[in-house]
Amino acid sequence: MTLEPGRAAPLRAVPSAAEPAPDHAGRVDALFRLAEAVTPPAGIRVTPGPTPQRLAPFACTLLADAMDSDGESLGSGRLVLLHDPNGHPGWGGTWRVVVYTRADVDEHMASDPLLPEVAWSWFGEAWHAWSVSPAETSATVTCNQSRPFGDVGDRVPTADVEVRCSWTPPVDGRGLIDVEANVRAWLQVMAVSCGRD
Repeated sequence: MTLEPGRAAPLRAVPSAAEPAPDHAGRVDALFRLAEAVTPPAGIRVTPGPTPQRLAPFACTLLADAMDSDGESLGSGRLVLLHDPNGHPGWGGTWRVVVYTRADVDEHMASDPLLPEVAWSWFGEAWHAWSVSPAETSATVTCNQSRPFGDVGDRVPTADVEVRCSWTPPVDGRGLIDVEANVRAWLQVMAVSCGRD
């Protein structure tokens, strides 16, 4: 089955133990459309991405690129919304938000031993700003440095920070989430990490 990016079609790879309410798929699809319609901060472009095929019965992916005023890349990101109406033991709920951000930084910042803690704090600030109350949070921060030598020694050294994070958002009485708040929290992290805030 071929899925259009961002659409809430059930995936055959994950069977459901019980059928959701007749209008549930439509409500989930409406949330995914809302996620795609969120206006990003200045300098960040968001587009629908390929939908994961085996992670959950419902899924939506957004891709983000941060650029400076000259159109040069400052970083990139990805957000995946996963939903299983029957719940998932690894999530502790029926929804999961999975995000990735990568931002270019200078060498001095990349070598700062406090950078991982600072990068992790970006999420706490974004969750607070958008009233997201995450549960079952999990994250890793990776700092990369690349220094050229030999025949390519004249190239400029590069460095970046990558953050992978996932959380289970709270649901309302209909089993739905505040998708806009979760997307905006991710975009705030993108903006801060790439200097576009």
